[in-house]
Amino acid sequence: AIINTGVLGSVQANNDTLIQLSVPVSTLLGTVGLAPGMYYLRVVATSSNQPWNTLGTLVRLTIGVPNPSPLTILSYNPNPFTGYVAITDSAVCLGDAIYFTLSPYNPQSTYVWALDNDPNWTTQPFHGILFNVAATNVLSVIETNNGCVGPGSDTAVIVVRPFPAVGISGPAQVCEGDTALYSCQLQSNTYYSWSITNGLNVDTLNNVFEAYFPNPGPCVIQLTGLNDCGSATGTRNIVVRPLPEADAGPDLQVCSGSQIFLYTKDTTGYRFDWSIDGTMLSQDSSVSFSVGDTTEVLLVVTSFPNINGGCKSYDTVQVVLSPPGPSATRTDSLCSGKDLDINAITAADSYIWNNGSTGGTINVTTPGTYVVQTTAQARCAGYDTIYVAEKECPILKDSLFVPNVFTPNGGSGNDVFRFVSKNVEVLEVLIFDRWGLKVGEFNGESGFWDGKNIRTGMDCPAGTYYYIARVKRVSEVFENLTGFISLMR
Repeated sequence: AIINTGVLGSVQANNDTLIQLSVPVSTLLGTVGLAPGMYYLRVVATSSNQPWNTLGTLVRLTIGVPNPSPLTILSYNPNPFTGYVAITDSAVCLGDAIYFTLSPYNPQSTYVWALDNDPNWTTQPFHGILFNVAATNVLSVIETNNGCVGPGSDTAVIVVRPFPAVGISGPAQVCEGDTALYSCQLQSNTYYSWSITNGLNVDTLNNVFEAYFPNPGPCVIQLTGLNDCGSATGTRNIVVRPLPEADAGPDLQVCSGSQIFLYTKDTTGYRFDWSIDGTMLSQDSSVSFSVGDTTEVLLVVTSFPNINGGCKSYDTVQVVLSPPGPSATRTDSLCSGKDLDINAITAADSYIWNNGSTGGTINVTTPGTYVVQTTAQARCAGYDTIYVAEKECPILKDSLFVPNVFTPNGGSGNDVFRFVSKNVEVLEVLIFDRWGLKVGEFNGESGFWDGKNIRTGMDCPAGTYYYIARVKRVSEVFENLTGFISLMR
């Protein structure tokens, strides 16, 4: 028979040991006098050959009735209470507290809330959550009534939005004249406002700020962020380092092969790089090198090397190669066994011959090639080349005629006293009066005495005068000649 066809009661099993229980649907439980909960069924056996069965067997029956429809999660503000709001997906700000309950609520049921990855977060039907982490939270609840699990609730997604993030990242030290990028964490639906002191705003794109630093000294970058949760302000203190001084000196005009010496101010902690066309010359404050062509020397001075490669200043020196001075050639000849005076072809301030002599004229006794370096102010050295060839020279005869009288009266044609020579070099002639006082002198083939006293400039009186002469003959023999000359007026 069927138990509970309308009322609670009992039934006898006369023919078998089966009993059928009928539990109506939840909406009809009350019509048959049932409610969710626990019930007991006692089975009593008669005429049993087991004495303990005569006392009966107790069977427990629990009827569970969870809500058949999905539950609704409600939020509310308890202070002051303004009512319940059903939520599915919502957004809150970091630090907000929200209180949750559900509908419908059955005090006979138990509820298990799941938050994110915790399926047994809480069993309280009413609770609050303080959202102190910016994240996306997933909230749901399951109802259990007398062991029967209901369909639970829909999932509520709660996005916790932070206040504007205004932590500024970027270099804390820059060099004078640098351009640098600064940024903060990019957040959606957030407005950013940048400003700078002792610098210039080059470009701004949301959370990215490009700044130019024209002057050394302290600088402050400020960022204000604004979103639905409020506003926040952050700052970044920047130190703008000055550029080092780079002065390699003036441009130079030099001669080929010249040794160049350049220097700049030596400052402790600075690095110096001298180079030509990418080739390093020196990393000291000075450099020495020789040049064979026009070139450009680059000096790079670096300070504060820990700032993104350092603060750098540049200077260049143009080294211009001057053209060489004038050069000339000449051919001379030298008589065998004789000597010869040769002179430089180009007039200059200084001379250096290939035999070590430093005068404008040298005396040579052997044939050969003689080269002289000539230098003058504001020009490079030039080179004269004199080719001296040997030749056979005939032996010359010499003659010398010395008159013994002259008449310096301006009309006789014999007005001066001179030596007439052939192949004889008259080196010096001195004339004295009878008291041994020198009254005249001359030298060379074109020299003469006109009868005037060299001391007074007046005409010497007629009379006999004494002369001493030194001559050089073609045979390279030097002679001292003496004699008398009569002056007639």
